[in-house]
Amino acid sequence: GMRGGNSAYAIWNLIAAHVWLPFQIGKPLSEISEKCLACASQVEELKQPGQGILMKMFWQTCLNLTGQSKETIKLKGEVFDCDEVVCTSPLHEAVCNFNKLALLVFFGDYKQASKLAIRLGDTFLKTARGQCVGMIETLNRGVALYARALHTKKMKYKKHANNVRGTVKKWMVNGNPNVKHYYCFLSAEQAALDKKYEAAGSLYKEAILLSTRTGHLHNTALFNERYANFLLEEMSDKDEANYRMEEAIRFYNLWGADAKVHALQQNR
Repeated sequence: GMRGGNSAYAIWNLIAAHVWLPFQIGKPLSEISEKCLACASQVEELKQPGQGILMKMFWQTCLNLTGQSKETIKLKGEVFDCDEVVCTSPLHEAVCNFNKLALLVFFGDYKQASKLAIRLGDTFLKTARGQCVGMIETLNRGVALYARALHTKKMKYKKHANNVRGTVKKWMVNGNPNVKHYYCFLSAEQAALDKKYEAAGSLYKEAILLSTRTGHLHNTALFNERYANFLLEEMSDKDEANYRMEEAIRFYNLWGADAKVHALQQNR
């Protein structure tokens, strides 16, 4: 990187280590924002505007989630504005869509998220080959598609959702140790769709346990939120649903997603 005089490679590593990986594994959003601020000066000093734009996309997502932006579901604010910045490469467009999808999923706009997920397919995986955040992008597509499938019962959502689950299963079978909780969660949603409610409940709990043990704050929060929805909509269990929503709020709070916490509390 820097020692070899390759500034571009150095900045790629900087962003991957301090922004992308922490976001992937659910590190506190405040820490990621602080790293973005620290990286920004280095990106500017080494004249790497392309990588800088990619970093700012994630930074803006963090600001939306933490409530430091007027926007929630729209990738728009002080650091990055999707309406003003023109994506100049397939990677820029893919990362921009990654962050748009993440905001739609975490703020619960599954209708728009599912439309985006179907339109994108596995474009991100093909464009950003080998990047760790491809895992959570795939999960987010699955979350959106299953949520919409459960709400509408439409085959197009069921088909795409199960395809995502198949991708995650393949990763797990091939030895990826980082996606078992993804697969348990997506299988819980599939079981709920198939009206196998006892199996669904067990799988939701297993997914939550696994994500908690591995410190994935954002996944634990989201899985509890989806489990609460299942308990309320399919099982009419208000008491357990309330407990799971409280757990979702607790983990979103630990993650630092204050805007999401506020939204959930307002809707209770």
